[in-house]
Amino acid sequence: MRLTSHIIVLNLLFMIEAPISAAQQSDETPDKTFAADIKHCHDGDTCHIVAENGMWFNARLAGIDAPEVGRYGKKKSGGQPLGDESRDALSELVVGKKGITIRQVDLDPYNRPVIEIFIGDSCANLKLLELGMAERYHGKTKRIDKSKYDAAEDKAKSSKLGIWSIKNYESPSAWRHGDKK
Repeated sequence: MRLTSHIIVLNLLFMIEAPISAAQQSDETPDKTFAADIKHCHDGDTCHIVAENGMWFNARLAGIDAPEVGRYGKKKSGGQPLGDESRDALSELVVGKKGITIRQVDLDPYNRPVIEIFIGDSCANLKLLELGMAERYHGKTKRIDKSKYDAAEDKAKSSKLGIWSIKNYESPSAWRHGDKK
């Protein structure tokens, strides 16, 4: 029931001049950008957003995978090292800031918009990589300049910032897979 109601809300949102659905979007589709307020960040790569039309939704940040925060009821409920710090870094960058622009690049498997967040000309997604608070997402991501994401991660790695300072760092993807056991 919750997933169905979530999809209905997202579909309404898509029809009211906000994120666009996968069926409407192709690599040739012009970018869909809109002003929004970011109310809070669930973790380092997922935010709760209110679009300028008043509709709200959760969205994933494109091109990054952040350490997991603790989740109630999960086997590894404490989360990953730097999970909370990653969430806090994203929150510091975007929550309550004026002049936020969202650019939707895709939909994820859960029908959440996959987005880039801009504060002026600065991309919060790239900033998290530069700070070492996330790694590049290694799955399929449409419509982003992957070379910028590679360069941002390489810069943090070479400086051993954030997650790259952890001796036995485990990627969020590997951690999530292990958490299901």
